[in-house]
Amino acid sequence: MAEIVKNNSKYLICGGYRHPGSNILEFTNVISALLHDNKNRRKCILTGDFNVDISKYSCDKYTTQFVDEIVGFNFCPMTFLPTRVSSSSSTTLDQMYCNLHNYTNLHTKAGVMITDNSDHFSNFMFVITSTNMRNNSINRPFVRKYNIKAIEKFRLALGSVSWNEALNQLDANVAYNEFHTIFNNHFNNALPLQKCSKKQSKSKPWITSGIKRCIIHKRKLYKKWKQTELASDEYIYKKYKKILQKQLKEFKKIFIRNCWMLKLIQLNGFDVY
Repeated sequence: MAEIVKNNSKYLICGGYRHPGSNILEFTNVISALLHDNKNRRKCILTGDFNVDISKYSCDKYTTQFVDEIVGFNFCPMTFLPTRVSSSSSTTLDQMYCNLHNYTNLHTKAGVMITDNSDHFSNFMFVITSTNMRNNSINRPFVRKYNIKAIEKFRLALGSVSWNEALNQLDANVAYNEFHTIFNNHFNNALPLQKCSKKQSKSKPWITSGIKRCIIHKRKLYKKWKQTELASDEYIYKKYKKILQKQLKEFKKIFIRNCWMLKLIQLNGFDVY
């Protein structure tokens, strides 16, 4: 269990796992005791790999009892789609329940995401407040956008500068300070610091646009394999995934090494552009 605070509201997140060979009735009693302790007190989300196939709700008495027990505490099931799919079966073993429908200022949207992180698909849920109390811009860093247009603007600005004032100085320190001031002014004018977008601020800096396209392609290969269940599609997907993972590790290593190099240069008193 974990308690998180968002927009001055507390949410209790309960995660659980039932081993396929364990007793369903005993697991149901454990869940029941957990929800009883929280009854009518806190906003709560219950999720996990329960290994109880709720698609069998109408034909299996243990599944019926498990779901009815949770619903009896005024919890609603949020996902009904299969989360484990193979060539011979599809089961809804991973589930999400919540009592957030009791709060008029909260809205929820949930679904299943096809991922290759494990042999199960991933459940997700959005909790949306009607007051729209968001302030995600606070922690967003400032970045410079090194696009072709900005770089060309910087190049043209430097090309139009008369460096005579710096070159005519007899003192090297004064000459450098003059050069630094002119260069810095044009650099900041052409490539100003801008607040990072919400999407970009959550991205890992070593994940380039090319890598993102590769990740999307990998997901498509995985989805195709799951749809066709062909050995050839499985081979293509796994081979591509292996190559991509190797590239990701290499990109991350290069990024970290460059960060250390940059830090060392700055510590020695040099400006980096």
